[in-house]
Amino acid sequence: MVQITVGCALGNYFENQDPVRYTLSSINVRNKPPREPHRHGWDGLVAEIRVTDSRFHGTRSLPKLELDIAAPETLGKNAICNLTLDEAKIQAYSLHRIAGEKLRAFLTSLPTYRNKINSQNRPARAKDLFDLTRILEHKPITMQEFWREAEKEFIMACESRFVDCRTKYIS
Repeated sequence: MVQITVGCALGNYFENQDPVRYTLSSINVRNKPPREPHRHGWDGLVAEIRVTDSRFHGTRSLPKLELDIAAPETLGKNAICNLTLDEAKIQAYSLHRIAGEKLRAFLTSLPTYRNKINSQNRPARAKDLFDLTRILEHKPITMQEFWREAEKEFIMACESRFVDCRTKYIS
């Protein structure tokens, strides 16, 4: 159902452009996590979207676009921002929320935390550190108001996932 809805919305959007520039090549929606339902009910979806740009006839497809459709969770008052993209109105996580989520994801990938909850060890999430570095380029740590809001979102993100983010894990 999600695949059909997203596909129809994108197809209609592209067809209403003048001139029509993009064509929806494919859309694939899969469960996240991919196999069994998440033990805490944090199931989500990932939509992989591929489009073709009519200006580049010899090119098969542009890089795929991945759209995460997240499980329900507690959000702060500044967690969502309303954006307009080529006249389409969309809601997305604010940079505060993204920073908080990246911090939570990195915390839960650390070996000390994984051992504490008796979970399999995985490599630390370097991608989240890279993303945080990119955020810091635009929102330096000296922007205290931004990082206070990000801290609130971090705490809410942790609480939504039953993560203890207030206890010291490293001895």
